[in-house]
Amino acid sequence: MVSVAGKKEVGEVKLSGKSEVDAFFEGAITYLTDVLGTAIPPIGFAIKWRQKRQEIKEAEVFRNLKEQLSQNTQDVANISNLLKNPKGAALFNKILFLARSIEIEDEDFNQYTQLLAKILINISNKEFEILFNDSAYLVSCTDRLSPQAILLLSDSDNWPKGSVGGTTTSDVTLSGNWLELTTNEYLRFKNLDKKYISRVSHTFSELESGGYMKVGSDKRIKKTKLGEELYNFLMKRD
Repeated sequence: MVSVAGKKEVGEVKLSGKSEVDAFFEGAITYLTDVLGTAIPPIGFAIKWRQKRQEIKEAEVFRNLKEQLSQNTQDVANISNLLKNPKGAALFNKILFLARSIEIEDEDFNQYTQLLAKILINISNKEFEILFNDSAYLVSCTDRLSPQAILLLSDSDNWPKGSVGGTTTSDVTLSGNWLELTTNEYLRFKNLDKKYISRVSHTFSELESGGYMKVGSDKRIKKTKLGEELYNFLMKRD
């Protein structure tokens, strides 16, 4: 981890190409040590390896959280108060658990763990006890979204602003090529390679089918009411 003074501390989690190897060998060492004392079936190694990988994921969220907390002392107090409250601690653990839904090797891993750290700070800044029922519902929504969908929703300010061509809408039906147009325009704006077109297209479709975005009567994509609520809850500070 990086301290306020900028010095690296003992125990820093390094998420380089070595992460997979490190997790493998640390799991193997623990497994073999246990085997010397008791008979553990081979599946035990797989379990220990998986546990180590989950620890690495959560440690990276904490590393990003500490780095962001160092920028504002009030945030430290907010996080402390959040964790002292049982309902707040439940929300904290729920967000932290989301780190398990993405793999260390994924290109979006670092960006996603940074986003989760930001979300934790934003949640700690809210009246979480008063809003717990609403908060619990909105956090549960994230369980139904892929990490890519959460990242894309968090970047909704950069969604295409113009008309998506000949798309027409009704109360429940979309027709036309809105998805293709939206995806291509987003990739162009973000200067992303065309190789991501199917993934980005699928993620936009996930947000639309889940009720988080829609094509309005003005033929522009926008967040739905639920999408706005989730975006504001995760990304904005009161």
